[in-house]
Amino acid sequence: MAPTRRVRQVFSCVACLALLSWGGVGFLASHHQRQLRNFGNEQEEATFNWANTSVHDESPPQRLKRFLTNPTVSCKKLRKVGGRSCLGASDGAKLVCLDEGVAPTARNCLVYSFGVGNDFSFDEQMQDFGCEVHAFDHDADHEIYDYRIGPSVFFHKARIGFKTGFFKFCTENPSGVECDPLIRYKTFKDIQRSLGHETRYLDYLKMDIEGGEWIVLENIIRTTSVLNTTSQISLEIHFDEIRKEKPLEEKRKGIERYLGVFDGLAKLGFQIMNFEENEINPEYETVDGVTFAVYAEILLLKTVM
Repeated sequence: MAPTRRVRQVFSCVACLALLSWGGVGFLASHHQRQLRNFGNEQEEATFNWANTSVHDESPPQRLKRFLTNPTVSCKKLRKVGGRSCLGASDGAKLVCLDEGVAPTARNCLVYSFGVGNDFSFDEQMQDFGCEVHAFDHDADHEIYDYRIGPSVFFHKARIGFKTGFFKFCTENPSGVECDPLIRYKTFKDIQRSLGHETRYLDYLKMDIEGGEWIVLENIIRTTSVLNTTSQISLEIHFDEIRKEKPLEEKRKGIERYLGVFDGLAKLGFQIMNFEENEINPEYETVDGVTFAVYAEILLLKTVM
């Protein structure tokens, strides 16, 4: 284990510097906007739907801003898990609520961690709560890692996606089309099926997939019922659809899309507990007079089961 862990630390340092050198998360998020080529009974009234509730005729950007910056649920025992220091800023740490009712249950705790890069610190520390942790990511750098990262941490060489198969990302330039190596993707439903987890309770869902969270969450909400039995969701959110180079109408459609996802989560009983802007790569965009942090971390807690 020791040699592998040292390799991960080296990769983490390089990745940290690369983020800063290449424009941070923006570089990684834009990667996921490239062309894809395929190879291969109603909620109780206790659920307050922030994302779909207007106050004084708010515009969609105002509703989204209010949803993000006005937490509607609290946590008395909040723990920061994993992460590393990158030039004085914290990167990769996730918040976990240990309050009764949402805290990981040691005897049968299950964690899914989508998007690890080369930093398994969160996954390794979550096993200290007695959790079975399944981590997912895939590119050429991940070929060095074993299936078993720790006593109860398992690494799967695949990314979460809205389709299952092998894909490559391609870009066009004056010299022609250039494509990256094949990347394996699996839908949430296929992941559950392959692991035999269709009836398992999911204590914690972590998703840090560089802009792919919106289409993946749409797919999960539409095709599975897993979020009915999930306690906590940690999301690194990327508002790439409102970046300055986008036309205003496209930005507005992006805002509506984000609201749609949060509305879907609210209907399932999730409320926002914490919102933190990205420390390493702070970037802001304004839509119809409302300014947003393009990259941020949020934690949602299940309030209705």
